[in-house]
Amino acid sequence: MVAIPLKSSGIRNSQVSNKGRALVNNSFIFHVTIVAQKSKPSGTLHTRQSTITLQAFQMDKYDFMVLDIVHTYKQEQQAHIRLAVLERNFWKRIEADTDLSVGQARIGERITNLYLDGMVQNKNGYALTKKGREQLAFAPWKKEEVA
Repeated sequence: MVAIPLKSSGIRNSQVSNKGRALVNNSFIFHVTIVAQKSKPSGTLHTRQSTITLQAFQMDKYDFMVLDIVHTYKQEQQAHIRLAVLERNFWKRIEADTDLSVGQARIGERITNLYLDGMVQNKNGYALTKKGREQLAFAPWKKEEVA
């Protein structure tokens, strides 16, 4: 249970509880419940409760690779990458790297999850969103460069 102060002057107390459970493919779903108590001028205390469901997934090296391919293509070509080119570059990288497994790749599912999580957008080709560019900074090979 986490207490979060709200900026509204009429709200005296609020609490947020979250219960996360793992889903398939490194996904997580969180049910966030917000409880707010508000005092009325008459002196009565009213409690309001709202529940929000959030879904997020934990990124692995393949997801970061998709983000990196989209980012690199945009830098080099000054254009959004088409799906066929993204898939071709993805499979080329997997074949070139002995640490990566073809069986775990599932490119279509990864692109869909990145799109649903707001990290890539598709406007006549794929491009990174601000959130995607921020996440790319946490790629495993970026951490090695900093260390």
